[in-house]
Amino acid sequence: MVPANIASPFSPQIFISYSHDSADHDKRVLTFAERLLTDGIEVVLDQFVEPGSPPHGWPQWMDRQIENADFVLIVCTKTYLRKVKGREQAGRGHGVLWEGNLIYQHIYNAGAQNSKFIPVLYIRA
Repeated sequence: MVPANIASPFSPQIFISYSHDSADHDKRVLTFAERLLTDGIEVVLDQFVEPGSPPHGWPQWMDRQIENADFVLIVCTKTYLRKVKGREQAGRGHGVLWEGNLIYQHIYNAGAQNSKFIPVLYIRA
């Protein structure tokens, strides 16, 4: 990462895909996003959207963010995996399921080549 005080010829746009596992997890993701912003990286995160939902709804918003991002950071948790595989209880996890399907489609369209989607794992000390 390029420190914020050093000019960079390329400032990537990052979209963060994650599951809302808990309030603590949401805070951890927000802190991570804020750190990336401090380091001069443009970050798109659902928590930065005004309360409610985007004007065109979440599905189109997610599609647009994945399409426009230089990189998509996927915060991997057991809950994320369960949701992306459609194994969450009925009525829950629609956002991750939707994003997961969009990500699968992008990788499929690229012939299983991937230079955009990056897994992120939190390691507990």
